[in-house]
Amino acid sequence: PMRGGDFGIYAMRPDAGKTTFLSSESTFWLPQLDNVWPGESRTGIWLNNEGPGKRIKQRWYQSALGATIPEMVEWAKDGSLTKRIQSALQGMGLDRMLFYDIHDHTSGEVDAILKQTNPGFVIFDMIDNIRGFSDAPRTDLGLELMYQAAREWCVKYDMIGIATSQISNEGDNMQFPPMGALKDSKTGKQGACDFQLMIGHVSDP
Repeated sequence: PMRGGDFGIYAMRPDAGKTTFLSSESTFWLPQLDNVWPGESRTGIWLNNEGPGKRIKQRWYQSALGATIPEMVEWAKDGSLTKRIQSALQGMGLDRMLFYDIHDHTSGEVDAILKQTNPGFVIFDMIDNIRGFSDAPRTDLGLELMYQAAREWCVKYDMIGIATSQISNEGDNMQFPPMGALKDSKTGKQGACDFQLMIGHVSDP
């Protein structure tokens, strides 16, 4: 089990399924928040600074419902979509999972979001693109400062943090990529997290 203050990295090769994997997993995390923090109305937060956030939100609802886009369109037409999502989330309102596009945001702006939203878990997709952590160059040292800041947020707000990261070309076409195969980081990011999940991808069908 994960607890408030825990911070981990989920790493995959580009376009190998990070968003789909985390959208699926987090639909199981959200209904557990009221058991872990009873009476606190904790939220799930997705901080996106990669692709369009609208697609991630749609993907997340697909995961919660186990549905295709055409099915969701039909449910939207007959007015049952919201009720179906709430049922899938064990009665939770749609306002308990929040999505923010944070393209060009600084670390201070991200901190302000966390302060206002009472998060139980936060998905950082991706920390590498958040600005304003330090003047350090984009080396292992600079990246370690970025990920260390996220770990401190997890402790400060008693929340669980999950950061997405890319596996470098060194881990391409490998079922079990080594821990040092994170993009731009041999040891930096690894030293700033509690756990690291390296998800391999083999291109041979």
